[in-house]
Amino acid sequence: QDALPMLSCKSAELLASYEPQRLNDLYAACLKAYPELSTMAKEGWFFSGSGSSFFRIKAH
Repeated sequence: QDALPMLSCKSAELLASYEPQRLNDLYAACLKAYPELSTMAKEGWFFSGSGSSFFRIKAH
């Protein structure tokens, strides 16, 4: 039920509105296993849903 409002949002909107842990259930476990990755998060990088890659929102 909490996910319903997310369905109409664009990716950039979701990433700006929600904490990474809320959008990706692997996020906390990944940072626990690899704490150095928290630096990437502070630089505006996000994990993909599978956690296999990173991405940033393209500036317009």
